[in-house]
Amino acid sequence: MERIDCNSTETLVARYAASRIAAIIGLHAYADIVQDFCEYLYQDRVELMERDASELKLEILSRDEELEQIVRLTGKKGKRTLEEILSWTREPLQGENAVTLGNARMLLEDSRNALTHARKRNKISTEQCAQAESIMRSRIRQSIGVRNEQLAIKAYETNTGNQVREMNDVYHYLIFPNVANVMNAFDVEKHLRRLCIPKTLTSGNDRQREQMERSGYFSICGMVDGVCDALKIVNATSEDEEWELVRILVEVKNRVHAFADPPPLHDCIQMAIYFKMLDVQEGDLVQFMNEDEMVIHTTRVSWDLYPLKCRMYGDESKIQKK
Repeated sequence: MERIDCNSTETLVARYAASRIAAIIGLHAYADIVQDFCEYLYQDRVELMERDASELKLEILSRDEELEQIVRLTGKKGKRTLEEILSWTREPLQGENAVTLGNARMLLEDSRNALTHARKRNKISTEQCAQAESIMRSRIRQSIGVRNEQLAIKAYETNTGNQVREMNDVYHYLIFPNVANVMNAFDVEKHLRRLCIPKTLTSGNDRQREQMERSGYFSICGMVDGVCDALKIVNATSEDEEWELVRILVEVKNRVHAFADPPPLHDCIQMAIYFKMLDVQEGDLVQFMNEDEMVIHTTRVSWDLYPLKCRMYGDESKIQKK
């Protein structure tokens, strides 16, 4: 979990993104293993990567640089199409920039067609085509997700009556203890520490994070889409059911083709990490599609049943656009 810089006495404590834990443990079908390995091996320390590349006489290319090289090879028309799509993914994001399913599918299809056409004309190799298509698909889906997230939250609030708060405004950290100090899973749980840093980071917050992270073995960082208070039965055995409000996670996933039922395991793993960060027991996974009408599919994911089973409730809820 530690990477030692041989040119200094500094020991780098590994930090992992909550959204990538499923990939790291081999349970994400669409993960880029090579990219993840390099990212977490070097922990954003470019100088370490450059030193290793120099020793091996290799050239370092970022994903952006790799994509740029391939785009240049696709020809005048393909290059223009791909650059327009990439420019769209980098646009400032505002509420009116929501994306419909038709637009999303068109962007994905235009990107795929431009690359396939270049491959058939032998301008790029099959490997380059697959690599560029993977990067383009990731860029497009990420942009769609960010653009539509507020719409999904509003649709969820309308459907459930729950008021969502704490939306992407805090960095949550799970700091794991040094393995030398623990003997079993119960010890890990006992020594596990949580840290919340506001998105508007200050130098004081940053110093606190660094001090806490250095005292641990490794850390996991993430930012949740939101939390809310939901009614839950606490005593179902009595004649009069007893209810209470409990804090739950709200996690949004935009879908382009169809809802996943049951939801993908990697989404549930990400939610499980957030459960630990927030110290909650369950949450709602909100799958969202935006076409002629906004449609959500809500899945209640429970810590007690995870990861073997997810309890589903309710039907798809349709909220007509006004």
